[in-house]
Amino acid sequence: MTLLAALTATTTANVSTALQNDEARELGLLNLLEPRFERAPRPAARRLVGILGDVFDATLPILTLRTGMPVARARELVILRGADAALGGWARHFGFAVGVLGGTVCALRDLAEGLEPLSAPPGVSSLAERLEPVMFLAAVAASMREDIAPLDHIREGLGLDDTQLAALFGVKRQAVAQWRSRDIPIGRRSAVNDVLATVQLLERKLKPGQLPFLAASPVEALGGATLLQSLAADPAQTRAAYEAAFDYAVSA
Repeated sequence: MTLLAALTATTTANVSTALQNDEARELGLLNLLEPRFERAPRPAARRLVGILGDVFDATLPILTLRTGMPVARARELVILRGADAALGGWARHFGFAVGVLGGTVCALRDLAEGLEPLSAPPGVSSLAERLEPVMFLAAVAASMREDIAPLDHIREGLGLDDTQLAALFGVKRQAVAQWRSRDIPIGRRSAVNDVLATVQLLERKLKPGQLPFLAASPVEALGGATLLQSLAADPAQTRAAYEAAFDYAVSA
């Protein structure tokens, strides 16, 4: 789904019509998703983030982002505003699925060159009346932290600055900046995924705030190396060592 017709529509009603005429699978997926937020908000939020991320990725090739807007940041903004539209006038007037995509369209029009901004309809959705908005948005934000910004998650989890983050992957700061604004190179994704998985595992097992201290301390199980040194040398082996230590493969 590229949202092409909706991006050039002149009114919110026309956006709604364009989205429904598209008959995209995303509409069906979103319609099925709405009731799940009341039963299992975190998995539902994770699915919502995935759907909106896919929509952004499919639409990006036909857009020209405003000068200076990194792709990763634009993606986050679009997903956040699409999710937020589930609580407001878009969803109130056009239903959850069309409303979420309508908010996504608004965000894309604000971020892209050559597209006229479009204001959201007024009002509050029924979902906002049934759920706590803070909990809904917190679930979305938590899912985005897991799924959208692995480099930032790694940096924050390990307590690193940009220079240290770059050193972890054996590159310069400029390279990491390019990974953020464009994409992580295919040849680096395995290492990033292994480091991220290790960080997420340790975050679940340790008390809040402990991980940065552990990262810089020698670990006997790693042959006296620090976690940072071990991750830099062999991220896959380090991940495997911690998964085995916590019996993660069995309990997951």
